[in-house]
Amino acid sequence: MLRVLPMHVAICALTFCRPDGIRCLLAGLGRLHEPSGATVEVIVVDNDEARSAEAVVQAAAGTIRWPVQYIVEPRRGIAQGRNRAVAAAHAAGADFVAFIDDDEVPSPAWLDELLRVQVATHAGVVTGPVVPVFQEPPPAWVVQGAFFERPRFPTGERLTYARTSNVLIEGSLMRDTATPFDERFGLSGGEDTHFFMRVRLGGAHIVWADGAMVSELVPATRVSVRWLVRRAYRRGNTLSLCLRDLSDSWPRRGRRVAGGILQVALGTVRLASAVAGRARAVAGLAQIAYGVGLVTGLVGVRYEEYRTVHGG
Repeated sequence: MLRVLPMHVAICALTFCRPDGIRCLLAGLGRLHEPSGATVEVIVVDNDEARSAEAVVQAAAGTIRWPVQYIVEPRRGIAQGRNRAVAAAHAAGADFVAFIDDDEVPSPAWLDELLRVQVATHAGVVTGPVVPVFQEPPPAWVVQGAFFERPRFPTGERLTYARTSNVLIEGSLMRDTATPFDERFGLSGGEDTHFFMRVRLGGAHIVWADGAMVSELVPATRVSVRWLVRRAYRRGNTLSLCLRDLSDSWPRRGRRVAGGILQVALGTVRLASAVAGRARAVAGLAQIAYGVGLVTGLVGVRYEEYRTVHGG
């Protein structure tokens, strides 16, 4: 059992019209190991003003050993919901805020591992692996292309990025503003990219905890060429929107444009040589989309991914 200094941790999850997803997440939180020396609470922010998750959360609350707080944030937007969760965590005196998504299930050791690595490294941000679990068996080209696999690193390795799908954040990093997650990214996503870039530029360290694993349900609606290409475009677009806002200069813009053009060129070559199979063709299309996103983000174009809900 992990031994830590007395601390209070708020586990925060944002949900929007995913009753099955939030039900599975809360069941997983009920199976978490209890970290010794830490008090814990769970905060669920429902971004649906119709309160569609309320009954699910109330039913699950009795299966979780820690207090569960249910909050409605009627303003539509993922950043708006995260900010509401952070405000609730601050009001509860949380020393750390852990974020996990409503289409994920944590391993029993998830919180233990995040806290263990934080205590060992004193990092302001600790993040870990997200492993895909497909709702339906994926086609061979998806497996061959490893399109849903994310990179993993040795525990303790320092990174330049993190995601709110699996992260522990020191509370002090989010107290400098009432809106730590930029609400311009409410429907586009990328509010976490913006936040973690900002705190890293401010001197915070981001480290990896390879044992803090969560599983992500991948619905059939995401297993498509169209979705993968759009994801690649949004990634490039978000990175350039963040550069414009946090680290802008004409030389950086020039390098980013050159990088975007290079990605388009390399993707085109990959696509043209895709006789070996569909996986290579999709990878080429995604690389082209990523390069286009890098360029369009520099002129302020924003793709609103979260107007569509995937999964139930």
